[in-house]
Amino acid sequence: MKERLNFRQLIAVASMLFGLFFGAGNLIFPVHMGQLAGANSYIAALGFIVTAVGLPLIGVAAFGISRSDDLLAMSSRVGKGYGVFFTCALYLTIGPLFAIPRCAATSFTIGVEPMLTGGAVTELAIFSVIFFALVLFFSLRPSKILTWVGRIINPLFLVFLAVLVVTALVKPVAAVSSVAPEGAYASSAFSAGFLDGYNTMDALASLAFGVIVVGVIRDLGIKHDAAVAGNTVRAGVFSCVFMGLIYLAMTIIGAQSRGAFAVSANGGIALADIAGYYFGTAGQVILAVTVTLACLKTAIGLVTSCAEIFRVLFPKSMSYKAWAIVFSVVSLLITNVGLTQIIDYSVPVLMFLYPLTITLMLLSLFGHFFDYDKRVFVSVTAFTLAAAVLDLLAARSNEKTAYAVHRCGELMAQGQPFEVCEYGTCEEIEKITPSSLFSFYKQALQSAVFEIFAIGAFSQQRVASLMADAFAADRRPVQVQTSYIARRGGVREYTESFQVEQAKLSLGYRLDTDEVDFTACTLFLILFGASPHSMLFLNVREKLSLCYYCSARLDKLKRIMIVYSGVLPENIGVAREEIGRQLEAVQQGAFSDQALDAAKYTYINNLKSIADSMYNLEDYALTQNLLGLPTDLDAVIGSVERMDRSAVQRAAQAFVLDTVYVLRDEKGGSAS
Repeated sequence: MKERLNFRQLIAVASMLFGLFFGAGNLIFPVHMGQLAGANSYIAALGFIVTAVGLPLIGVAAFGISRSDDLLAMSSRVGKGYGVFFTCALYLTIGPLFAIPRCAATSFTIGVEPMLTGGAVTELAIFSVIFFALVLFFSLRPSKILTWVGRIINPLFLVFLAVLVVTALVKPVAAVSSVAPEGAYASSAFSAGFLDGYNTMDALASLAFGVIVVGVIRDLGIKHDAAVAGNTVRAGVFSCVFMGLIYLAMTIIGAQSRGAFAVSANGGIALADIAGYYFGTAGQVILAVTVTLACLKTAIGLVTSCAEIFRVLFPKSMSYKAWAIVFSVVSLLITNVGLTQIIDYSVPVLMFLYPLTITLMLLSLFGHFFDYDKRVFVSVTAFTLAAAVLDLLAARSNEKTAYAVHRCGELMAQGQPFEVCEYGTCEEIEKITPSSLFSFYKQALQSAVFEIFAIGAFSQQRVASLMADAFAADRRPVQVQTSYIARRGGVREYTESFQVEQAKLSLGYRLDTDEVDFTACTLFLILFGASPHSMLFLNVREKLSLCYYCSARLDKLKRIMIVYSGVLPENIGVAREEIGRQLEAVQQGAFSDQALDAAKYTYINNLKSIADSMYNLEDYALTQNLLGLPTDLDAVIGSVERMDRSAVQRAAQAFVLDTVYVLRDEKGGSAS
């Protein structure tokens, strides 16, 4: 029986693994880190390599050594329920919710958009369709992934990347030692780089790609478990060492670029600047090809992995082919939200998942020392889970886009119940003890207000009987009070200083009437600022290029709307004025029939998708009941179809500016 891959096979597998790992984040994050770290780039790169290279290597090794069939089998050592939860959370994070859309959005933003003139909404839509058509084509042929990624796409990518990297290293714009470090990189470069390495998501992806690597190695004739494990580790070492060298080179290039450019908003802009500096227009072409190939191969691997694991998780639901199509379509839709928002929203999730992932890696890697005892897995994971929740809350506060939106809503609701964060605070969580938690539980059973929704094929009497048994405790009478944000005169303005790379402008609007048609309000929201074809996206972001992103969200229960955007500090005033003009345009009916039809189409599709999930049905029913609105989806869809221009206008006219919140850099100058 074959025990060892030959050298050519080993290099091919290592190349495939490198190709799967090295995608969007691997290009943009080290370059940006180098710009900020300057003279401390080598120390920062070391920290970055620990998390961006060391952890993925441990993940691949753990997968091979533990001899697990897939991530579900590995994580189920904690418990079957936890295994399903963790597997779904990880794959959705590195899959259609964040990483796959980031691949396409990065390809377009860095490689294509700089070569366009004017708005790029249509171009992004076209590009993303082509991109995911290619991803789907390759993903539907998983047996060919070694050939496509390892032997064709990845070598092409390396050729184009080498042209850019070698040129920049040979002809540096400035010496690394001459560039002053900024922010956290001035005082704690290693830890800052360490945390930056999280953003690549490679540690998470290593647990997903391990399935592919093991499968390919078995297809090459290695059947014995110990031999598969050994060859998996060997391929992982080759791949990760190469990644580390590229990360170091990209960091140095980023630092050197400060001799010609200021710190960019992100690494994508920096790469575009560097490519243009050395090669002019040809540089943009080189960069476009490099980035697109890098992101394409990673997206192929992610779609393949996600489709395969969900086929295993839910064997009676859909085939591998159907899952691959679903994930490609969902990723396509999320891509059109924009790169900045995808990155922003992923940070808190990563801070939650990384501790759990690292724990699982280490337990699997060293599990043979304690015979993979379930008690060890459960106890260690339980402690890690508590820490991960705290990391999630801290990241939610530190993630500046979410923080700015939260602060705006908080300021709008000062002194009222809505001021309280639904997640509580880290300090409150740390004070919770087993006895205090149990006391609260008993109190809640006696006095808390419960909204119980049962969805499924059973009688109302059966549900009532089950609930009576479940909540048989002595119930005290409960008084329910409803509180809304009080009306105030005038607009309040707040500015907060923080170390941010771009200013955050949040405009808080309140509903200035008690008689509200929330269906019309939702349709207005989609038309105004909650879709890729909204007026804010098309006009403020794309046409005028005033914002990195510009969107709106509506909280029906709080009766507020918040428009949130990322802008250059010098554009805060003009961006605010333009957002106001777009709202006035809707209030005056200055929008096309096509825009209204597109908003209706989006709204109706969103309503229809609610029926695909029991959780979504439950959440929808709860919100509608709290607002005193109908829960029948067909009835709501009918009302949307009948809604005319005047209804949207009235909904828009009900919103009045209440609060302006600006989060900007401490110096008050350009974001850096």
